[in-house]
Amino acid sequence: MKRFPLSTLAATLGSPALFAQPAFAGPTTTPIKHLIVVVGENVTFDTLFGTYIPARGQKVHNLLSKGIVNADGTPGPNYGIAVQSTAADVGGLYTLDAPRTGTFANLPQPMLSGAFNPATFQLYGNIPDPRFAGLTANGPFQITRFAADADGLGDPAHRFFQMWQQTGDTNEKLDLFAWVATTAGTGGARTE
Repeated sequence: MKRFPLSTLAATLGSPALFAQPAFAGPTTTPIKHLIVVVGENVTFDTLFGTYIPARGQKVHNLLSKGIVNADGTPGPNYGIAVQSTAADVGGLYTLDAPRTGTFANLPQPMLSGAFNPATFQLYGNIPDPRFAGLTANGPFQITRFAADADGLGDPAHRFFQMWQQTGDTNEKLDLFAWVATTAGTGGARTE
């Protein structure tokens, strides 16, 4: 093991190069120079910024800018882009290209898979989340209409191949999330 004298360590830590400002750093209007945002697991960009309106001269590709939802979270003129499809079960076999058979009338009720019951400190199990019993959407919806915050929401499938299946292996057609969750995903009856 190579050892360095304490004076070398002190000189390195005290070096102005260690605290040099990046070339793009300019004056700030507040004393805040850095902001660190910690995002929880299973939280998507659109969960946080789906209706975000950027500052003048800036752009963002989100649900609002694509017209999928309106600023108040209601369905927008292009809502059909995000509608979730159903697909055919191919003899109980896994397939990336399950033939689409139509669309859901309403999204399936989310499950409480992976959520803890605060009264018992036990998992709820794979049961429907009663807060979403009135869900009538078949696409993105404002989750806070049903649950005040993300605490205690169920967990989506964390299986590699099911995640591929949700997007048809291309990430171009993002319409099988609900179908996979109710068939081959965590909440489904089918096993692989």
